[in-house]
Amino acid sequence: MGYSLFLDGIHLPVGTDKLTVQHGMKSREYDVLGQGRVQTPDSRELRTVSFTTEFPGQVYSYVEESAFQSPGKLIAKLRALQEEKKPFRFVAVGGDKLTMRVTLEQMDTTEQGGEDGDYEVSIRLKEYREFGVKTTDIPSLPRPGTVPEPKTVTLNPGETLQDKLTPSQKKAVETGAKTVLAFAMGKVINPAIAPAFVPIQIVPTEVHDSAIDLAADREKMRQWVGIAKDVKDRIQKLNLPDDYDFGNQM
Repeated sequence: MGYSLFLDGIHLPVGTDKLTVQHGMKSREYDVLGQGRVQTPDSRELRTVSFTTEFPGQVYSYVEESAFQSPGKLIAKLRALQEEKKPFRFVAVGGDKLTMRVTLEQMDTTEQGGEDGDYEVSIRLKEYREFGVKTTDIPSLPRPGTVPEPKTVTLNPGETLQDKLTPSQKKAVETGAKTVLAFAMGKVINPAIAPAFVPIQIVPTEVHDSAIDLAADREKMRQWVGIAKDVKDRIQKLNLPDDYDFGNQM
C-alpha cells in the first residue's frame, strides 16, 4: 500500500510505495590494553526519512487531482523551505501513519526524457528536535571558594576583639558557639548550616610610654637581683663571723 505525503501542509500529488526511515546510534570507541578496540553506546542519532516521488506535468490516472500543482510551483515551495532553514511537519499516511518535525536536507529533481513536464524527485528529510535551557526545582549549591587571607585587626588599649566585630560577625560567633555546644551535647547538626569563620590575626601597632617604663624597671630589677646574689656568694666564701660589722669597714 502506498503512502500519501504531506510536507508543511503541502499535499504532494503523487505518493510513494517505499518510505525509508533510518534509525542510528552513536557510539564511543576506546583502545583497551590487551583487548583491542571496544565501543560503548552513546546517544541516538536523528532519524532520516527518504523517498522518491513524482511531480507530474498533468493529471494522470494515478495523480491525486485535488493535490495537483505544477512541478515548478512545488519545487519552488520546497526550495524555499530548504533555503529558509525552516523546520516543518512531515506526515505520511498509509498502512501506518508517520508524523515528525523535520528539515529538508536534500531534494534532487530529474526531468524524465520523453515525458514533457514530468519530474522524478528524490527527497531526504532529517528529524528536528526542539532544544533550549530547562529549569528544575533542584536548589543550587555554593561552590567551594578560595581560602580567605588572614585579617589584621588593630586593638587599642582597653579594646577586645569583640569590640571589632560587626553585628553579622557577632551573630556568626554566637551561632558557632551554639553549634559547638550542640556537638558537645551529642546532637546531630547539619554541616551545611555551620558558619564559616575568617581567621583573625591580632597585631598590636601602638606601644605606650607606660609599657616602656614598666619593661625598663623589670630589667633593672633583674640586674639588681643578680648583683645581690653575687655579693652574697663572695661574703660566704670569706667565712666572716656572724657579728662582723660591715659599717666600720667602710
